[in-house]
Amino acid sequence: MKIETAMKKLNLAKPILKTWSSESHFMSMILDMDGAKDWIANNYVQMIGQNIYGMQKTVFCFFPKHDPFCIDTNINVWNCCPFLEIIQSNTFNAASKYVSYNYVKQNFEDIIEYLKKSINQEYYLYLFLKQSCLDVKINKMDIHKTFIYGYDDEKEQVLVADHYDNGRYVTDVIPYNKFKNAFEQAYNEGNLKDNKSLTDKKIVICKKIPYEYKFDLEWFKRQLKDYINSEYTFSSFSPFYMNDSSEFVFGLECYEMIKRYVNTIIKQSGNYRKDTRVFTFLEDHKKMLLFHIKYLINKKILIDNGDIELVVEKLANDSETILLLFMKYIMSGKINILERIILMLDEMKEEENVILQKILNLI
Repeated sequence: MKIETAMKKLNLAKPILKTWSSESHFMSMILDMDGAKDWIANNYVQMIGQNIYGMQKTVFCFFPKHDPFCIDTNINVWNCCPFLEIIQSNTFNAASKYVSYNYVKQNFEDIIEYLKKSINQEYYLYLFLKQSCLDVKINKMDIHKTFIYGYDDEKEQVLVADHYDNGRYVTDVIPYNKFKNAFEQAYNEGNLKDNKSLTDKKIVICKKIPYEYKFDLEWFKRQLKDYINSEYTFSSFSPFYMNDSSEFVFGLECYEMIKRYVNTIIKQSGNYRKDTRVFTFLEDHKKMLLFHIKYLINKKILIDNGDIELVVEKLANDSETILLLFMKYIMSGKINILERIILMLDEMKEEENVILQKILNLI
């Protein structure tokens, strides 16, 4: 007689990045795996900036992008990471990239049955929920992607993780009845059904797989060179789907886009959208740069005579200072704070360019 599992939760590691939820989910799945830190050290170099015209929205992230629902490019870290298997068809045991809402409706009693079957087979789930149906919320967006790592039948709860605690990545629970309602409401909302990026890619499920990864120095150098030169790293084998509604920049040129963002706030007397994620990501990028340098030194790929790590540590500290200054500006409205941020960005860009050129010449 088969005994049903009353509770199951998959392992989560503490993520090292804090800006984007999907980045944190991705990191929480793989960070505790053997070799995963070698893969992370070999990636997370390139940075992309996007200014969306007419929306008062400027966005920065690592490239490849962090969101498996993204349609700007046919690559993202979820798909290209060798430590993850993402389901690639609309049948449960076959391999497809995404599972459709209709497949779940036609083959399972409800989303809870499908969720439990997935978790029991070691699959994490990433799907949309309508936030107004829930007690636990992530932001002002009513429909938000939610990461599931387990369930508890006895308490009738779904186990979820996100930046629920004032931006801090933590775990929480959602009662079955509220989860089912939030799921149904989300996948029947007009903006979800009408948006092609969401229609084609409705539910992501993935599991961890063992992999022996070897750090590729030439690949790291290629990314570092492209970052310094503000060039698109993957142009030779993967198109980037630019459109007329946005401006895109890569690498060090992102500093100029951040400065334009700050200058726009100044010119519009503070009446422009103030998004702290612009600067939390700047901090994420510099802390990841420090991660790279420490890795290279530890593996004896880079010989540091004492100044390289110190300079990169200063860049990371300066990025944190800029974030705190921007938050101070939001509270006070003092324009001179923004002017100071612009000066610091100029200094950071110059310092970073010099130290990265030095690193590139030494490895």
